[in-house]
Amino acid sequence: MWPSTAGKFVSDRPIGTGPFRFVEYVVGERVVLEASPDYWGAKAASQRLVWQIVPDPATRVAALARGTIDVMLNLPVPLITVEGDAKLAVYSELGSSVHLLLLNVLQAPPAQDRRVRQALAYAIDRATIVKSLYAGRGEARQFRRRPAGDERDRPTRLRLRSGSRQRAFCLRSRASNT
Repeated sequence: MWPSTAGKFVSDRPIGTGPFRFVEYVVGERVVLEASPDYWGAKAASQRLVWQIVPDPATRVAALARGTIDVMLNLPVPLITVEGDAKLAVYSELGSSVHLLLLNVLQAPPAQDRRVRQALAYAIDRATIVKSLYAGRGEARQFRRRPAGDERDRPTRLRLRSGSRQRAFCLRSRASNT
């Protein structure tokens, strides 16, 4: 059993490794680091780093555009307008976020019919979702993971059925006629 102060101690007294040492943390406002003169590796490129905590994405983007901040993490897709600014550079990589549709086939009788589930899979136009909601930044995964602890815990190739409304309608019609 952890003492009740364990989590508080860790969050209130951060430590660091590498070329920087912890200087200050103001809750909800900033984290300040300074170059560590005792670091054994390459010297830090900057003497001081200040990570501002700015919860509102639009405010972060405005600060970046004004030049009051140098780096911004988690640029929201609707605010990617900064790409048109010649003074700014956007670096992006696929993250680990996963968006999916789960069906409880035990409580939803229509979902117990395989044809209904296949119709849903055909009706979802994954390419349009990635293009429209994520500005083309993402990919439709071709694998799924089994539940943790499953002895077959390995990626399983899925056949993506995407964007065929006619096929979806046909499967749904067959399922509702039985």
